[in-house]
Amino acid sequence: MRQNIRDIRRQIPVEQQSQHAHALASAFTGSPLFQHQHFACYWAVDGEISLKPLIDLLLSANKTVYLPVLKRQSQALNFAHYHPKVDTTPNRFGILEPQESQYTPLEALDVICLPLVGFDTQGHRLGMGGGFYDRTLSSVRDNPTPIRVGIAHNCQQQGQIQAQEWDIPLHKILTESGFIEPQP
Repeated sequence: MRQNIRDIRRQIPVEQQSQHAHALASAFTGSPLFQHQHFACYWAVDGEISLKPLIDLLLSANKTVYLPVLKRQSQALNFAHYHPKVDTTPNRFGILEPQESQYTPLEALDVICLPLVGFDTQGHRLGMGGGFYDRTLSSVRDNPTPIRVGIAHNCQQQGQIQAQEWDIPLHKILTESGFIEPQP
């Protein structure tokens, strides 16, 4: 299932990808989530919906943006402050990471936007398979913050995803069509 969904999202034409990214940014900035201050985002790869338009809007509204940085000794993530003048270098997956020496604790983040491969309407997320976000978010699993927002194209929705005990559920899902509130 994971490979099939990845193939589908990679086939979305560049122009449509851009439209989806801008529609998503517009929906996000028009939502109550935009009232928060501290946002963890990501750089899109492999056909993921881009957060670049959203990041630009957040920064122009004087919000604070953080990007994930792979922890060196584990398969988890730190979050580093990002702004356009921060030096970035590619990690082992080729994804750019801010070169900051200080990381922000999860508890300081208001909203975290999570990439995903597939999702269902119950708030289950199918990731790339490495477990990075699940490991990272395990300590705040039962907390209402940071608010976990899964980011995806509509075509990534699945009927049902079999959740594992270590999977961290989403509070909200955002696609180019708008927000989906998970129904347990």
